[in-house]
Amino acid sequence: MSKKEIERKILELVYEVKQYEQITDSECPDFRIKNKGYNSSFGVEITEFYFSESNARLRKIPNYFSEIFDGNQYRHKESPR
Repeated sequence: MSKKEIERKILELVYEVKQYEQITDSECPDFRIKNKGYNSSFGVEITEFYFSESNARLRKIPNYFSEIFDGNQYRHKESPR
């Protein structure tokens, strides 16, 4: 699967693409989306995708896992104890 195909799948997870008049592949931003009945459009740039906020924290915050389990500390209200 190409990078653009992966970006399109991510776009479809976040946006209900059928509600838009037109979605055009672009390079910068990755997509240009035109609303039905409007002349204007907006751009979407796919940068990083995480399945959940917890998944993002585990991947992006160094020692996050050990802070929770070893130190019994947590940074966010939603984090498990």
